[in-house]
Amino acid sequence: MKKIVLPGELVSIEQKRMGEHVFSQNDKIFADVLGIAHMDGPVAYVVPLRGRYTPKTDDLIVGIVAQTLHNGWLVNINAFYLAFVSNKEVRDNLQVGSILSAKIMDVSETKDVSIGFVRMFYGGEG
Repeated sequence: MKKIVLPGELVSIEQKRMGEHVFSQNDKIFADVLGIAHMDGPVAYVVPLRGRYTPKTDDLIVGIVAQTLHNGWLVNINAFYLAFVSNKEVRDNLQVGSILSAKIMDVSETKDVSIGFVRMFYGGEG
């Protein structure tokens, strides 16, 4: 079975050999990178997701808060540019390093990316 995982997300509770990009804690195996977890067979490992994302309006994304501004936050969405979220869009107080899920609301001609429908993402949801 394969699934997309975030750093720190549970990959397997079964006893398996550990492959690349995983670590063990309390007899459980967790991802140490954003990637695709492979849990079939005797080895649990994660293949990192690489490359840059090209945002499109209405895409659902996961991002990491990179910078606090006076009117919002800049979010790393693994694109060539950071996305902006207004403090009017967010109920939670975001901190640098916070992981969130959101929707791409607009991508301008100059590649300015705005996101909305933000919610904190704690991993393991689904």
